[in-house]
Amino acid sequence: MPNLEVDDASSFFFFGELLGSMCMSDDVIAVDLPTLFWKYIVQGPSGVTFSDYIQGIDEEVQHSFDKEGDEALRHQFIHRYDAQMAHIRRGFLRVIPGTVVSCLTAADVEERCCGLPLVGFEALSKYLIFDASSMDSTLTSYVTETLKEMDDKERSLFLRFVTGRMRLPLSQPLTIVCMSDKSVGHLPQARTCSSVEHQATSTLYIPKYTTLSMTKERIRSAILQGFDMDLA
Repeated sequence: MPNLEVDDASSFFFFGELLGSMCMSDDVIAVDLPTLFWKYIVQGPSGVTFSDYIQGIDEEVQHSFDKEGDEALRHQFIHRYDAQMAHIRRGFLRVIPGTVVSCLTAADVEERCCGLPLVGFEALSKYLIFDASSMDSTLTSYVTETLKEMDDKERSLFLRFVTGRMRLPLSQPLTIVCMSDKSVGHLPQARTCSSVEHQATSTLYIPKYTTLSMTKERIRSAILQGFDMDLA
């Protein structure tokens, strides 16, 4: 949610315009915002309830509100983001007409702006291209099974490792190529290239691993190492 200590209407308005532009395009923006934010965008402050706010809040804090029973306090708590969110919503509505927004849900807008929060295998598989000149059927099945057995968080890290983004949809396919000149002791490598003339291309280069367990271990090691380096 917006920083309550920042009072910069033009910046909030611009962010709303940016979200609107993402909603209209085939691209997504890499931000992770709570459902509360998207409800504000779609419905305004009148569509946000106290229960929307207390989701994810410590149970002791929730209990203090229940015990207090102070409607004025609850009202102040619910509407504390109104000023900042009003600027963001105005920017969004400048790009997307209100009549269109009224037909959408908060989840619809979040998906169009930021992509799918969960990376399922079926959704991911639509973007996978196995290079026919280097990948045999056995290695292809190893990689496929590895991605199937991952949970949503791991597949999100896999996406980040290969493409630089953590959510679907992708604006380009993800190509998997076998590096026959690399020993099985090497971890997979990833490369994303882009230019003004061409769309970005993302490629996973993988040695010719000889077992499924080896493939799982090497791919997981690669994506976790990439995540640790981002945190360092």
